[in-house]
Amino acid sequence: MNAFSTSDTHLVRRFFAGLPWLTITLVLLQCAAFIWLETGNDSSFFSLQAGEQGVKQWLAFNVQQPEKHAGLAVLTSFFAHLGPTHFFSNLPWLILFAPRLERSAGRIFTALLLTLGHITALSGAWLAFHFFNQPALVIGMSGGVLAISFASLMLSHARLALVCFFALAVFFGWSGVEPLLVHSAPMILGLVSGFVLQARGRRSGL
Repeated sequence: MNAFSTSDTHLVRRFFAGLPWLTITLVLLQCAAFIWLETGNDSSFFSLQAGEQGVKQWLAFNVQQPEKHAGLAVLTSFFAHLGPTHFFSNLPWLILFAPRLERSAGRIFTALLLTLGHITALSGAWLAFHFFNQPALVIGMSGGVLAISFASLMLSHARLALVCFFALAVFFGWSGVEPLLVHSAPMILGLVSGFVLQARGRRSGL
């Protein structure tokens, strides 16, 4: 006699199918990369210094050499952080907001928004270098995490999302031109994406 009935098996399958696998996979990969890379680096909170050496520098996105490693740094820079403070300032946002967005908008949309958020952050660093002469080596998932966080927040708490945007914009602006440009674009991308998802949801409900 089977321990589980057909209905029990169906429930188990539905449970596992409903898990936010993209978020779970990403959290595990980020934790594994952090454990592997962490060596007590004392870098700036927002970026590596241009003269620093080591694995983190190799993985970082260099605004002066965006084609480094055939563009692979665009990917590797997402899976590296400057230290515990940097890593644990990003991880809670990912755990809190990514699952809801993944369930609401789907894994493909969430993965795409993560990617675009990261790319807009790197683009902000590139602009800070070319227009404000601020060279840097940028690493971290802040861009992608901010994009999905604001998209998710916009879906349920639009006013709070706007308040958080302006508060963080002031904070990053006080920290410097580069942090402002690196983080503002992903936040705006998230707000716009959340607004579009919200509008589509209202239309489908008509």
